[in-house]
Amino acid sequence: MKKALCALFLCGFTLVFGQKNDWGIAASYRHGFLMAHRPIMAHLAKEHCNAFEASLFFDVKGKKDWHKAYNYPTVGVSVLATTVGNKEILGSYLGSYAFLQLNFLKTEHSRIYTKIGAGAGLTNKVFDQELNPKNVAISSHINALINFSLLYQYRIERNQFTFGVDMTHFSNGASVLPNLGLNLAYLSLGYARKFEYNPNVPETKENVSIDRSWKYTAIGIVSRRDSYPISKEKYPVFALSLTTQKAFRHGVGYETGLDFIYKPSLRKYKPVIPKSAESIAQLGWYNGWFMSFDKLQVHVGMGIYLRDEYFADDRMYHRLGFRYALKKGLLLNVTLKSHWAKADYVEYGIGYRF
Repeated sequence: MKKALCALFLCGFTLVFGQKNDWGIAASYRHGFLMAHRPIMAHLAKEHCNAFEASLFFDVKGKKDWHKAYNYPTVGVSVLATTVGNKEILGSYLGSYAFLQLNFLKTEHSRIYTKIGAGAGLTNKVFDQELNPKNVAISSHINALINFSLLYQYRIERNQFTFGVDMTHFSNGASVLPNLGLNLAYLSLGYARKFEYNPNVPETKENVSIDRSWKYTAIGIVSRRDSYPISKEKYPVFALSLTTQKAFRHGVGYETGLDFIYKPSLRKYKPVIPKSAESIAQLGWYNGWFMSFDKLQVHVGMGIYLRDEYFADDRMYHRLGFRYALKKGLLLNVTLKSHWAKADYVEYGIGYRF
């Protein structure tokens, strides 16, 4: 999991600090609650959640095609401190993440936009069989942090006032169990101040040339996961993902492919049933969407198992992750694979795009 978090920071900070643009700082207060997305978590939500966030942000100026294609977005990095609904059992969290703000509606003085970010969070309270057995949500001190916000902003020259809703997720990707994860919903109120301000930055989209040809990618994946009943033993995961994708407009498109998965932890599912090596092999068909930002690509989608002897988790699976392009067609992949809100494992991969 730590390797995945390092990769997320590398990708995000490359996107953020690879720019030389107008910049500013922001602060916000969030008030919300813990969403008990499983009945077994009903005992955890005892208090409201309070969070404070500080951010450094940059407005891109259109030096690259993706700046224009996404209507001149904002990139940045945030530090977040938050309670999570139960200080006694769940503790509190301190995290940092890189983010991208994409505009839906933009006028002279206001805009509606979404903020998407990923990074890492640190907590002081984790599951312990003897000392903290009621914490069924988090078992590791370091966890992935994913943030999604929908915000309205009103601007007066260098000053920006924001209001909106936020969703924040903490999870270790099932590398250590139990790991039901934390989903936090907030209302947010914030203020930002620009220090380098250029009011002449373009405000509308520009046409960008599009490569509409099909692209083919092969990614070799390795991981490890815990499994119920909880023990000290961790199980490896091996997979091969073959995908093809096509852009509908610059940096945005559709992808589909096949996943060949070998997951030895399936042997622990109904252990009274004898299982051969072939019987725990899975075949999946995946469909999703991708968004490209220079060398960084974000992808999200859903798959269905075409072959699965036992269906130990679910017939459907989901992905949310990142790919980073290296030289000569090589790429790095970090993706969370899940079954709805239940993490399966984190996919660490290296691939080649044809």
